Amino acid sequence: MLSVIALTISTSIRGTREWFENEKQLKDIENQKLTAELSYLKAQINPHFFFNTLNGIYALARKKSDHTPDVILKLSDLMRYIIYEANTAKVLLSREISHIENYIELQRIRLNEIVQVHFQVHGNAGFMQIEPLLFSVFLENAFKHGIDYSRPGKIDISLTIKEHQLIFMIANPILQNKKETQNPGSGLGLENIRQRLHLVYPDRHNLKIYQKDERHIVELHLNITTDEVYNN
Repeated sequence: MLSVIALTISTSIRGTREWFENEKQLKDIENQKLTAELSYLKAQINPHFFFNTLNGIYALARKKSDHTPDVILKLSDLMRYIIYEANTAKVLLSREISHIENYIELQRIRLNEIVQVHFQVHGNAGFMQIEPLLFSVFLENAFKHGIDYSRPGKIDISLTIKEHQLIFMIANPILQNKKETQNPGSGLGLENIRQRLHLVYPDRHNLKIYQKDERHIVELHLNITTDEVYNN
C-alpha cells in the first residue's frame, strides 16, 4: 500500500515538474517571438525616418543653406539615440523627451519662420520607462502632411505625465490640397505603431486619431505599470 502511495506521489511530482518545464519552454518561445517581432517593427521605422531627414538635408545643400551643418549635427545625435539607446526593450522617458526635442529642433532649422512648433511637457518624467520611438511616426506625419512652407502653420505637441498614465497629443493643420485624400487612420507607419502598442501595451493603451476644427489630431493614452514607473 505504501509503495503504491509513494509511486503515486512520485508520478505526480514528475508530472508537475514536466508541466512547469513545458510551460517555461512555451513562455520562452513566446518571448522570443515577441522580441523578434518588435525588432522587425523597429527596423521598419529607422530607414523611413532617415530617408526623410536625408531628403531634407539634400534640399538644404542644394540651396547652399548655412543651416546644413547644424542639421547634419542634429541628425548625428538622433542616429546615436536610435542606434545605440533605442535598441532596447525600454528607455527612460526623459531620453525619449530629449529625442523629441532634438527632432523638433532639426525640423525648425528647415522650417520657415511663419511655421510655429510648440512642445510642452507637463509633469515629471523621473525614472519612468517606455517603449522607445513610440511617437516618431506621429511626429513625422505631422511635419510631412501638416506643413505648407509657403503659408503660416502651427504644430502643437504635448506630453502629460501622471503617476501611472502618459498622454501624448499632437495636432497639425489639415492642408486643403490633401483634405480630400487624407485618411487620419491610414498608412504603413500607423499600422506599424498599432502593432507595437498591441504587443507591448495590450489592454493598456488607447489611440485616437481624428479631425477637428481643420486640425488633424493624434491622442495616445498609455497606462504605466509600477515597475515602469519606479524601475531605475
